[in-house]
Amino acid sequence: MLHIVSLGLDDAVPLADATVAASHRAGITVAVAVVDASGQIVVLHRMDGTQPAGVDIAVAKARTAAGFRKPSKHFEDIAASGGRPGLLGLPEMFGGIAVEGGVPVWVPAQDGRPAVCVGALGVSGGRSDQDAEVAEEAIEAFLKTL
Repeated sequence: MLHIVSLGLDDAVPLADATVAASHRAGITVAVAVVDASGQIVVLHRMDGTQPAGVDIAVAKARTAAGFRKPSKHFEDIAASGGRPGLLGLPEMFGGIAVEGGVPVWVPAQDGRPAVCVGALGVSGGRSDQDAEVAEEAIEAFLKTL
């Protein structure tokens, strides 16, 4: 029997709050999507002033990161390099997107257990590199609370 570890509401709310705080420090307004290990939305925030499309983009970025257990930038890099174009449609198969700003949440290995991806964070509102920086800062702060 599998033991599945995933973000729940009690984890997702502080992670989303850390993301909003990081975006304030970066001087941008964002939409924030926290998804569980299966890519389903747990928390969704849109800061005042964020473009309406940011919500859907943040969700797509988070789903890509959770579904592939790697940052959504991985697929953006493939697109930019022109390599393996057949892979570019993969994120879209389940509502994902090949744009930087989706970052998986990995709980580090501990007590003999391997590291595990418990979900992902998608951020949209700034440049895609800013979105990723905000997500990474928020995840780092969140992991310190565990």
